[in-house]
Amino acid sequence: MSDILKIIDLQINFKTSQGTIYALRGVNFTLQKGEIFAICGESGSGKSITSKAIAGLLPSNAIVKKGEILYENQDLTKITDKDFNQIRGRKITMIFQNPMTSLNPLMKVGKQIEEVFKIKAKRDKKNYSKTEFKKQTIQLMKEMGIDEADNKYHLYPHQLSGGIEVFQKFRHFLFFKNSLRLTIKLVFFLFKD
Repeated sequence: MSDILKIIDLQINFKTSQGTIYALRGVNFTLQKGEIFAICGESGSGKSITSKAIAGLLPSNAIVKKGEILYENQDLTKITDKDFNQIRGRKITMIFQNPMTSLNPLMKVGKQIEEVFKIKAKRDKKNYSKTEFKKQTIQLMKEMGIDEADNKYHLYPHQLSGGIEVFQKFRHFLFFKNSLRLTIKLVFFLFKD
């Protein structure tokens, strides 16, 4: 198997008004395609910072002091934001710790999933009607095992019972094959086609 992600001596600091915070000090690991990998550690040990660095989502006061993040042999610490935007969402996807908080409580669930289809269609330069987007969304909800998808399409997030976290996770990454998926309870998933 070939390496899809390799972290070499990654060191990240944060500049604050109180001084420098040394967040990561020499993180090293390698992931191969199809491998499942977990980073475990106490609160504040750098799990989230490692994920955010891989996804190119570090805050502006973060400094990559040393190291490499090699994704498909490209060092992500050295690419521009514009280049990263071509990777993020297509090849690297991030699922945050509490996906429920990223659902808009004022927008119906079906419409929120539909937005992902619209973004993907725009990116792929495809045109679909409103009816087609709705049909795709309901079909996806059914494939995800959501009972009565036709009805739940019209509900608000607070009206859905348990399982919404899985629902939200699928909203973010079901559409991308061959991609690196990061969750911030820090389990890294690499799926085969």
